[in-house]
Amino acid sequence: MNRAPVTILCLIVSLLAVMLVGIPVMAESGQDLAPISTPAPTPTRPISVRFEGIITKIAAELPGEWSVDDISFRVGTETEIIVPVVGYTPRLGDYAIVSAIREGETLTAKRILIREKWFFEFRGVITEFQPAPYDGEWLIGGVSVLVDSRATIITNVPVRNYYADVKGRLRPDRKVEATEIVVLNPQDIVNSFEFEGPIEQIPPTSTGEGIWVIAGVQGLVNADTRIEGAPAVGATAGVDGSRLADGTLVFERIRVLTEAQRQVRVTGLIEEIQEDFWRIGGQTIEIEEMTFIDESRCRAAVGMWAEVIARRQGSLLIALRIRIERPD
Repeated sequence: MNRAPVTILCLIVSLLAVMLVGIPVMAESGQDLAPISTPAPTPTRPISVRFEGIITKIAAELPGEWSVDDISFRVGTETEIIVPVVGYTPRLGDYAIVSAIREGETLTAKRILIREKWFFEFRGVITEFQPAPYDGEWLIGGVSVLVDSRATIITNVPVRNYYADVKGRLRPDRKVEATEIVVLNPQDIVNSFEFEGPIEQIPPTSTGEGIWVIAGVQGLVNADTRIEGAPAVGATAGVDGSRLADGTLVFERIRVLTEAQRQVRVTGLIEEIQEDFWRIGGQTIEIEEMTFIDESRCRAAVGMWAEVIARRQGSLLIALRIRIERPD
């Protein structure tokens, strides 16, 4: 019998076996066929992440597992833990800012900044409040705010659908113990303004009263205007003011700023979040430990809208405050 067709058939079957299952096969002819190896998967690149919130779990010893809000992560002996005062021991309910590395499904903390009493600040619309003396739970901008007339300073009479600026301490249950509430009339917000820019024109009067031009904006300076610093054409100034019923802009406060005091406002979608910087609206914003991140409206994430107040340091923008909102 002619065995050539059988030998050819065996070779074909062996090659198919190699391609399908990647195992070595010996052909009937006695010739070894080298296996086809599958390339090893590319190692996952470590990703720097930053998050913050209330500590809900602390391991009894290190290394161990901690949790901040709904995020669990590993804390090791190499993790840098920064506490408010020397000797302070982190505890449940403290506010923590965590810088970590994600490798696959593992999240490992590099640095944890502990804030024993987290001071919260935000602006929102008053939808619920208690009658005078106002003690009890309010709802402002969707946030539960606890008011104690013995400890909370309230400026102006609260009115439903008015705005309020709130300062207070964030509790583990996500409610805010208010230390100060300033009630704002929506019409006053519309008619008020603030900006920064170069001083372009100062009237030649001894008191400075008259029309000033700052960053291209003409405004009236009168006897009630508070001027801080030494104004000069070319200097940078911060302006607070209001619009009168006839449309006139009144500069109520002018602050001459040093290089270190100059602030920049950046708005846009969050494009990237890293431990030391964020990309917002196409600009790189440096993040420091004292950067205040307002997440009262939503959590920070790529695709969310952000409003940044930053100071310029050479070519860098250092974030002082970042307010997060949903893009819709």
